[in-house]
Amino acid sequence: MAIGEDKEELVFDDEEDGEQPTNKGKAIFPVVGMVLTDRKIKFQFFKELMASLWRLVKGVSIKEIGEKRYIFTFYHVLDMRLVLDEGSWLYEKNLLLLKEIKVEDIPLRINLH
Repeated sequence: MAIGEDKEELVFDDEEDGEQPTNKGKAIFPVVGMVLTDRKIKFQFFKELMASLWRLVKGVSIKEIGEKRYIFTFYHVLDMRLVLDEGSWLYEKNLLLLKEIKVEDIPLRINLH
């Protein structure tokens, strides 16, 4: 991942241990998340539900990177802060753990517990 000097460009490279978001030329604010459940997650329904619950100004992209683990790519820092600061979030009565991805992080290796 690289951050441009003016912080306008935040680019994540593909890592062996998990794909990371790329948005060349525009700032992005990535968060890794995991649903604490033994059940199978209906990913499309999960994406639509979370996006509708959060009602973000600039929106969010959600990508599955592992079993019950996701990257949420926010397009405005205030949208990301709202989601992180206004939680706890539940999906089908199961806790959704969220953590901001830092420059040095590999999403699949981030400890969410």
